[in-house]
Amino acid sequence: MKSSGVIEIEGLDVSDSALVQRMIECAQTMMACNLIGVEVCGIEPGESKVLNNRYRGRNKTATVLSFSLPTGNPGGMAGQILLCPKAITIESRRLGVPYRSWLAELTIHGFLHVLGHRHDETRSEDLMFSTQKALLYMAGSR
Repeated sequence: MKSSGVIEIEGLDVSDSALVQRMIECAQTMMACNLIGVEVCGIEPGESKVLNNRYRGRNKTATVLSFSLPTGNPGGMAGQILLCPKAITIESRRLGVPYRSWLAELTIHGFLHVLGHRHDETRSEDLMFSTQKALLYMAGSR
């Protein structure tokens, strides 16, 4: 399952990078958005907290933050997903789910935000989370 979109990953260990890459490639293919480019960065809890406060008004560490970026041409960067592995580890333990499963789910969640999905209203929340669940299932992560 290879996409033609650009996926840049930094700040994650090799196994996390491979999982993130696979999840985004699957989502791109299944959603027929192969021209989307995305940058994924692993960040520390302090940086996550500062950015979450600045952009979302929440004074706590976030597991995932997503930003859509305007593109002037097909295949240009369409967004950025920031993942905080330390926060993901803590949250996965609290939820009682394996770290890699939670990382996969948060990667898809962040990617859907890059594509414009939201969960601030009941209808948009239902659509986003059903799409997320379906993508995880199709990618073999559920």
